Amino acid sequence: MLTVPKTTGLATYLTSILTDSVWEENVVKFHSFTVGREIHRKYLSLPISKNVVVSWPKPLAYLSWSFLNFPNIVDRISERIDAIWLPAKILNGPRPKGIPIVVSVHDLCVFWYPEYYSLKARIFSRILMSKSVAKADKIIAVSDSTRRDLIELFKIPEEKITVIHNGFNNMSSLRDNPQEIVNFRQREKIESPFILFVGEISLKKNILKIVDTFNILAKDFKDLKLILVGPPGFGYKRIRQYIEKCHMRDRIIIRGFVNNFEDVLRFYASAEVFIFLSNYEGFGFPVLEAMSQGCPVVASKTSSIPEVAGNAAALVSPHDSEEAAEAIKKLLLSENARKHLVFDGYKRCQEFSWKKSASKTYETIRTVCLK
Repeated sequence: MLTVPKTTGLATYLTSILTDSVWEENVVKFHSFTVGREIHRKYLSLPISKNVVVSWPKPLAYLSWSFLNFPNIVDRISERIDAIWLPAKILNGPRPKGIPIVVSVHDLCVFWYPEYYSLKARIFSRILMSKSVAKADKIIAVSDSTRRDLIELFKIPEEKITVIHNGFNNMSSLRDNPQEIVNFRQREKIESPFILFVGEISLKKNILKIVDTFNILAKDFKDLKLILVGPPGFGYKRIRQYIEKCHMRDRIIIRGFVNNFEDVLRFYASAEVFIFLSNYEGFGFPVLEAMSQGCPVVASKTSSIPEVAGNAAALVSPHDSEEAAEAIKKLLLSENARKHLVFDGYKRCQEFSWKKSASKTYETIRTVCLK
């Protein structure tokens, strides 16, 4: 049995894992549990035999899921369940007797940087996550950084945690089609070279330091612009106010959320450099996305980012705008430095595979069932 997350990056994780052939080859049948809605069309192609919908009002449904009634929900499946996999959800209430539970943990940023979250998010995350990992029979961490955090924060025994890196859907670089890039830039009215950020436009993504970095660079590169692509998040109003007060505000473009992922890839392929100065990431997909499109990456040397980027990015302190600006300046001025990172980036992307992730996830769940 599994729980079905919303249509976010977590949904990508679930669909990428479950559409692999390893489950069909080993005759694995899935039942799912969804709060407050029918199963989303994005999941209709998945090998799910039965979906249980708890259609109460969402606050009540989530409270029941987290604190009260999960064993009764499991009973509604009406077939034998060998294991419960929670790809994202958290469990605090009574657990079903005799059924092992596997929990995937993606991001523990709220524990290290609570100031980047609302009070509600802080309270629920601290209570529910700590209980969930304690009750799990096995924990899947999407990075070794997350594994270390689990041990430090919750004193989880090392043997209880398995690191399974996320995969990556390698895509051909749109830079191989120069005319497509020209057409895209015309459509977006992009006439100048630009530095790119892709992700939630929020304080936890360290956007203020990205703006500071750009302000330093903009003095020497008169045509350079900064484009921020992504939805608004916690602290967005403060970020807007910060940009409006800076000298280079006319050269900073908040593009916002881009619904068409192909267009996101075109932004990567069109950019001079991708900048990613997060203080914390559970994994950091945008780093690989940029690399896949031949865009050199300057990123933080914190949390899981070095683990994902390897030697294929220029790694800097997320607290030092001068260092970040110097790394970008080197890439803007040196064609050899750019080519080196682009070549290494293409190779790095090949090292992450959803097939590998799915196989390891299957083995982890199977092993728990056999105990």
